[in-house]
Amino acid sequence: MEKIDNLDRQILEIISQNARIPFKDVAAECGVSR
Repeated sequence: MEKIDNLDRQILEIISQNARIPFKDVAAECGVSR
């Protein structure tokens, strides 16, 4: 099983606050491309 890295944690935190957020907005908040 792979470990969760900081980017994964950041994505999970964003989605846990708003499960309906579009992927492009999650990517923008994390500073990565879609």
